[in-house]
Amino acid sequence: MTGGVHVAAERRYRARAWSGSPTRALTPPEVRSRPGGACATLPAGLGGTQRGPRYLVVDLVAAGPAGEQPPLRVHLYQLGAQQFRIAGLERPADDDPPGL
Repeated sequence: MTGGVHVAAERRYRARAWSGSPTRALTPPEVRSRPGGACATLPAGLGGTQRGPRYLVVDLVAAGPAGEQPPLRVHLYQLGAQQFRIAGLERPADDDPPGL
């Protein structure tokens, strides 16, 4: 398209999540498409620890007629049972797991 915007009906999304040190993959988050983007459900039962908040990394990957885009990588701190704070965003050049 001229404006570089893709038709929403042609977009598909998937997500991956990691936590811990060493890095371990978590059950992939469920992703639902919605107008203007996607919504990922974060893994359940992470729970904070006595040593402080948990660190979580979630990749959101969009795919369309031209193929997959590099992921949007969201770094999160889990502050409570259902409370997260975004610590950073990045656009890695590849689909490799993060190095926590």
